Amino acid sequence: MDNIKEVKVKKRETNFIIWILPIISLMVGGWLIYKYYSNLGPLIEIYFKNSGGLEPKKSFVRFRDVKVGVVEDIELLKNGVLVKVRMHNDVRPFLNKTTRFWIVKPVLGINKIQGLEALITGPYIQMYAKADKFTKKKFIGLEEPPLDSAILNGKIIKLISDTSYGLKEKMPVFYKDIVVGSIIKKELKNDKVIFYISIKKEYEKYINNTTKFWNIRGLDISLDKDNIKLKIPPLSEIIIGGIAFDTLEFDKNLSKKEFILYGSKSDAYENKLGKDSKYIDVLLKIKNYKNAMLRVGKGVYFKGFKVGYINYLSSNLDSKFNVITNCYLKIDESAFRGKKGFERALKNGLRATILTDNPLFNNVKIKLFLEGKGVVIKYQNYYVIPSREN
Repeated sequence: MDNIKEVKVKKRETNFIIWILPIISLMVGGWLIYKYYSNLGPLIEIYFKNSGGLEPKKSFVRFRDVKVGVVEDIELLKNGVLVKVRMHNDVRPFLNKTTRFWIVKPVLGINKIQGLEALITGPYIQMYAKADKFTKKKFIGLEEPPLDSAILNGKIIKLISDTSYGLKEKMPVFYKDIVVGSIIKKELKNDKVIFYISIKKEYEKYINNTTKFWNIRGLDISLDKDNIKLKIPPLSEIIIGGIAFDTLEFDKNLSKKEFILYGSKSDAYENKLGKDSKYIDVLLKIKNYKNAMLRVGKGVYFKGFKVGYINYLSSNLDSKFNVITNCYLKIDESAFRGKKGFERALKNGLRATILTDNPLFNNVKIKLFLEGKGVVIKYQNYYVIPSREN
């Protein structure tokens, strides 16, 4: 028994090294959570008429090409949708009365693709704002990008035409065969087609009061008694279509609120009386004299200058089988120094006839001239001009 040794139990030492990794992981996780919540901005609400394909947790808000928010929820309302967006904290000063939101969706055209990122990632919300105090959490979204030069970073020009020429939004605007802008909006107002085009900021200097705008056509043909002039635009313009412009003088200011959109370059540079400002409605009746050769859009001339065009044609047979054509004309009243000046011309024997400059190409136009005395006759809202066979 004396040989039995006493066994001493030694306490196991604690190894702190194995706790270092979990502690570090906990600290990193805590830092990430802190960073996430510290960057978490306000939850805002944007009303749209429809969602435009936005999806919760996927669709985002873009501002200055940076993602600044994520769509958290979309609530269906009676007359639209309410999109709830969680914004980043650093964008808080931009949520104020200047803020604008609209949905960007991909647009596929024959000439280019609009909203390429939306084509890949899906629709997203575009934001525009100026820095100010944080004052708003509820907004009404726009249905389309605003017509604002500051927002679009370009000059907005308004063009007026009697027809659309088949032009569509997103089609380009050319200057000297260079794309300098695009058509951003087209609308019908007061029987006129209104185009809004955006010109890139670096090309604004090429537009002033002498600028002419015209529709790009495949062939631009001008005819006179002696020759035929055929102008063919570059192939790219023929395929794409769009609007082109040129400026006659560069020492002029830009004060015009709107411009005329001409059917072709030759129309834009044709010698005219008047300013294409306001038109008088005129009715001309023609009996059995080249009336089958008339076409809508053909010019009306006085003393060799264009003063209007044919707006509408209507033909029928009378009881003696004569063909009667009603020509509804648009005459620029500024060519006659106003409506009263046009009435004076009627009293001085203003009449009309048909001229054929080039029978081979059916180049027919209406010529106005003074002969003898006349009276002012009105049918409904139209002034009536007598006709005479030439």
